[in-house]
Amino acid sequence: MIKNDNKSIQWKNATWDGSRIAQLKKSLKLTPKQRFEALDDFIEVNNWFSKAVKIKHRHSSQKN
Repeated sequence: MIKNDNKSIQWKNATWDGSRIAQLKKSLKLTPKQRFEALDDFIEVNNWFSKAVKIKHRHSSQKN
């Protein structure tokens, strides 16, 4: 079992805004090469999602 050490948890990053700020600070530390590599990864994931089978959901109140 993993010991939960509250001292190591960054609680300010647990909110939506805190998480976004932490992501931005981390991304600003990337080198230009790392940024382009991340961009390539984003493009690859985007292409995968665009080719994925789309599932259509019907709203439960619609009648057949």
